[in-house]
Formats: sequence, structure tokens, C-alpha cells
Amino acid sequence: MFGSIRLPAITAFALILLWTMPPAPAGTLPLPPTSGAAKEAITEGCPDCITQGVTLCGSEDVQFGKRFPKTFFAGKPARGYLPGFRMDADEFTKLARALPYTALMDNLRARFTDTPLAIVEGGFKTAHVIAKPSDIEIIFPQPLHQCLADKSRVWGCCVADCQHECCEKTLGSPRIDITWDDAESGDKLTYHYSNTLGSSTLTRVTAAGKTTLYWCLTNEAGQLQ
Repeated sequence: MFGSIRLPAITAFALILLWTMPPAPAGTLPLPPTSGAAKEAITEGCPDCITQGVTLCGSEDVQFGKRFPKTFFAGKPARGYLPGFRMDADEFTKLARALPYTALMDNLRARFTDTPLAIVEGGFKTAHVIAKPSDIEIIFPQPLHQCLADKSRVWGCCVADCQHECCEKTLGSPRIDITWDDAESGDKLTYHYSNTLGSSTLTRVTAAGKTTLYWCLTNEAGQLQ
């Protein structure tokens, strides 16, 4: 785990930055008529999942909109996962460029440390919520952060012989790992958040050691309907 970090009050600058950021757009998650009990369980166990949205984690073909019900579930028994939505890639990038290193780490920990997880199964018939994770690891390489402080530098890797980019191949990649222990199933669930679109995943490890990989859409909050 990234070293022990105390959590002081977030700086006034960081708060202003958060207040002025527009909310992420929402992708629709239309629930089938048989999902009444599942939505009720999510609403009761995680009110923020309804008001602030969720991160959609499902099969490799997972999508928002009308294909959501058919692409959500994976594994045996089939389950789908909805971590509480915390930020999109644009907000993560703005924070990384704007905040000093310690303030950035404190800010990310404050945003992600109480992330709830909604677990849906039975073809949308049942759901339960884990209110808080059992562990969180925040990784943000200092060399990358130092490079990003120069706003003239591009966050990415050039294909030619470039000298002024912040390339994760050489500077390291940021990542946030959030783990929940599901007492009902015995599964260990770890959400690997990345600001690189298409790179966020959730791993499900059963008590027997079987692993299932889920793909997570982090570019926008999902809104249960």
C-alpha cells in the first residue's frame, strides 16, 4: 500500500477547484420491471448511488443504455457491480495538474475512501450494498506529478522522438485500488480505477480462488432508472 498518509483538512484552493468543476454527464442504466427489490435495496443502502450516480462494471461488452441489461452480468453465479461514482478522467487530470503532491494524495483519499459498492445478481432480482471498502491503495508516482506541474507538457507518450511529454512508460502510472470483502458471498472485490479511458477494471476473487474480470466505464456516472 502507498505509505501512511494523514488526512488534514483539504486546502481552500482544492475546495474551490472542486466546487467550480461541472458534474460529469450521466449514462442511463435502465432497469427491467423485475428489478424493484434490487433498486430498493440500492436506494436504501446507498442513497448517493441514486443521487450522484454509479460506476458501471460488467462484462467485456458492458454498455450504457438499452444494452445495459444484456451486458452487465458476468461470472458464475452471474453478478454485476456498481461502485459509487467519484470522478471522471477530466477531473482527475485537473486535480493532478493543479494540486501539490501531498494535497493531491489527501484529496484522492478523501474522495475515494468511503466508496460504496452495490452488488446486483439474480438477473436484477436482488442486490445488496457494501457501505465502505476494507482497503484502499492510492498510487501516484512523484516523477509523473512533477512532470505534470509543467502545464506546457502533454500527459501522454509521443510516437516520435519527443522531449516534452509526461510519458507513463518512463514516469509510472497512477492508479487507485479499492477493495471490498463481500460477507454474503465470500468474494473479495477490487476496483482498479485509472484515469486512462478503457483501463479501469474490477476483479472478483471467490473463496475458492477463482477470478473473474469486469470492465468499468469511468468516463461518466451511471444513473439507475
